[in-house]
Amino acid sequence: MSKKTIFLLIGLIIVSVAFFVKIQPVAAASIIITSPNGGEQWKVNEVSRVNWTASGVNYVRIYIYDPTISDSGSVNYIYDGAILASQGYYDWTIQQNQLPGGSTLPRNYKIRIDGVDTTAIGAEVKTQDYSDAIFSIVASCGPYSDQIIYGSTSGGIVWGSNPYTDDSDFNKAALHAGLISAGQTATIRKTSAGYLYNFTGSAFNGVTTLPWTTGWCGVTVSLVSLGTTPSVAVTSPNGGGTWNLDTDQTISWTATNITTNIVPSGADWTFTVKLINTAAPSAPVILTNTLASTARSYSFNLASNMLGPGSYKARVELYNNSAIFDESDSAFSIVSLVTPSLTISPTNVYFGETYTFSGAITGAAANSSIYFYLQRPDGTLKYENYYIGVTDSAGAFSGQTTQPLATGQIGTYQSWVKINGIESNKVSFTASSKPTTCFPDGALIKLPDDPKVYIIINCQKKWIQTAEEFKDDGYKWEDVKETSSPVLQAYSDYLQAASNLLRAIGQERVYKVVNGKLLWVPTISAFNAQGLKWSDIQSVPESEINNYQKAKLLKAAGDQKIYYITNSGLKRHILNEQVFNSYNNKWNDVVSVSGTELNAYPDNNLIKQEGDNKVYKLESGQKRWIKTAEAFNRLKYDWNKVAPANATEVNAYQEGTPIE
Repeated sequence: MSKKTIFLLIGLIIVSVAFFVKIQPVAAASIIITSPNGGEQWKVNEVSRVNWTASGVNYVRIYIYDPTISDSGSVNYIYDGAILASQGYYDWTIQQNQLPGGSTLPRNYKIRIDGVDTTAIGAEVKTQDYSDAIFSIVASCGPYSDQIIYGSTSGGIVWGSNPYTDDSDFNKAALHAGLISAGQTATIRKTSAGYLYNFTGSAFNGVTTLPWTTGWCGVTVSLVSLGTTPSVAVTSPNGGGTWNLDTDQTISWTATNITTNIVPSGADWTFTVKLINTAAPSAPVILTNTLASTARSYSFNLASNMLGPGSYKARVELYNNSAIFDESDSAFSIVSLVTPSLTISPTNVYFGETYTFSGAITGAAANSSIYFYLQRPDGTLKYENYYIGVTDSAGAFSGQTTQPLATGQIGTYQSWVKINGIESNKVSFTASSKPTTCFPDGALIKLPDDPKVYIIINCQKKWIQTAEEFKDDGYKWEDVKETSSPVLQAYSDYLQAASNLLRAIGQERVYKVVNGKLLWVPTISAFNAQGLKWSDIQSVPESEINNYQKAKLLKAAGDQKIYYITNSGLKRHILNEQVFNSYNNKWNDVVSVSGTELNAYPDNNLIKQEGDNKVYKLESGQKRWIKTAEAFNRLKYDWNKVAPANATEVNAYQEGTPIE
């Protein structure tokens, strides 16, 4: 084939290809913003997403545009560089210094996106788009999301919106919302922090002075109406009464207008409960400050390491507003926990007779009310909460109560006392019908299954405590007769007989039981002068002696003079009623005895005033000062017979001539 022919074929091929191939035009550049596209509200320091679609460009640059500021959209970029157009979004952490006019928020903006082919600054803009409508950017509210004002009217407004764009602080916003008027007090709450701030219509009284524009943002100002003022009223303890340390106690109260809608969910509206010592009211003991607004009582253990004994009031207040509170109307007592100990006599009684129950109480709190209980053999109570008096300053009580015991259940009764709600030990005694006939004096009796042997004396039984005593008294075992338990119980113990003589085992002092009290017989001559018998002395444990009250005040039958028996067994005439009362004596403690019994006690004629060294001799109603120890010894006076006296008694004697 010739070269000419080849050339013609190539030409035809080229023409044919050109005829069938269509040359495609270059695609047009396009950017379309899909958000924000109008109406959104974004916040400074929060992340917001810009979305777009793009074609015909490789990269985009994004700007923030304020329609009121010319050229703002070309210099205020939100990212310092180009972004791949195909990415389609950018997550923007909004910085206030990026915003045109950003020193004053909120403001309205649009987003502008430019499409470019290269990352070079100043690259040719192929296309661009703006948000279809404005959206707003507001200042960040920090961690707080809501504020509530409490007042007496309703209303609400978004700060900074028309027509109140001049609200430069919270006070104006509150006023414009109709929540308060000038001069009124309202309260604003930061919900997350739980603090309460007070405002008035003309001044800001809170803990921060940040203006509304930077401190509070443009959030909704709304109202929760309280209706009437909240109130709290303590109901228990509300005055009087006693609490023991280391016991469980409860403080109760009522409250009105304290509801969970006062603050969102009622989360931070709590009660504080305190105990206030009236001697130190500025240092209360806080029991709790986290009780929910629905609580109406608080139970706790009154631990002794938390506070000490004293006079207290309970106080309940709102933790968020301590001006709303209440206290006990009057004080109550908190005392150390003690368990009272009780002894009682007699231990055997007859039905149908009246008996004096004498008791001694120790280990109780001072000035505490005492309530007596008496339980029958079947468990029912004859006496319950029977008031018998109060303990003295040392927490002790020694007294008596005269009670008739009508015919009832034969058997063992139990008695006890309660002091400040604490029960004492329980003391038992037996009650029975008085025997219609008695074994003759000297009869020996016992129960079939009990080795104890008793001798009958004046229709009473006396336990012969040892075999030696049985033998020494000349008794014979063949004379002992068995009897039944009811018969034995019908006899009262000889221990309680009026002429009974007692002595503590191993001690020398002999006591005579007179009207339920022990009267010390001080000397052998006094013992013999009263016609007492040594064989009648019964030795008992010292605890039995301690069960009795000692007789200290005596008078002779038919005579009005009252005498005091000193610890050394001497008697001293009490001059008058003033002296009697100065020792806190009680008239029912005076024991009547015969003249012989009274005269068995030597006179006490040497006294000294407590806290003073002067010793006086009493003569004919006068006191004579013994000026020196030499004079005292020269006259052979006995220092052991000098008895103490109080100032009232010493001053009751006329001054006589001193002894030198």
